[in-house]
Amino acid sequence: MEEGEIEVQRAASGSIRAVRFHEFGGPEVLSYEEAPTPSPKFGEAPVMVKAASINHIDIWVEKGSYYKPELPHIPGADAAGIVEEVNAGDSSLVGNRVIVYPVLACFHCRFCI
Repeated sequence: MEEGEIEVQRAASGSIRAVRFHEFGGPEVLSYEEAPTPSPKFGEAPVMVKAASINHIDIWVEKGSYYKPELPHIPGADAAGIVEEVNAGDSSLVGNRVIVYPVLACFHCRFCI
């Protein structure tokens, strides 16, 4: 491997590789590990993430000071990737390159109110 290259670890079938935390705290609680592949709900479109970052909101969530999600949690409100499938909706979206736009809100659930 050349200097500066990152080794990509492939996940087993039915799982993904992700940064997760199992308890609230600082950077020491983050771990890069295998996790079950999330099941999309009605109207959701799974995205194969090609690039992601962790921003200040993710850090607040990790510390438990913004809101406390169910654990373990995969942080990352900023991502870009490719639509893999569409669970109810326009199937022509499959294969499109997309970005996650974290400021969209439903204004109904406890996280958006």
